[in-house]
Amino acid sequence: MIGAPAFFGPPIIFVLGPWLLLVFLLIGPLALLLTGLLVMAAAAGLLAVLAAVIASPYLLFRHLHAHGRLRVEPRALLHLVRTHRGRSRRPGSLQPKGMS
Repeated sequence: MIGAPAFFGPPIIFVLGPWLLLVFLLIGPLALLLTGLLVMAAAAGLLAVLAAVIASPYLLFRHLHAHGRLRVEPRALLHLVRTHRGRSRRPGSLQPKGMS
């Protein structure tokens, strides 16, 4: 039965499943239980989406920081230190000659 060709028709659950759900919804307490489950599933889905929206910037920043892509190197300051270090009157001064 599992390997039956498709031309025999759809599986019986696809035909009788909606009718079975309709019968269950006609029973009062079961309709209330199914409605409560549906509301809780929708609330859990919305909570998961909200958590993903709130957490995604934090996770992205943490991922980029872990891989070193957010490391800012002060290249201009390093350039000044390297090029003008020996030209000053005072040893260790960052200022070139004549700017003291």
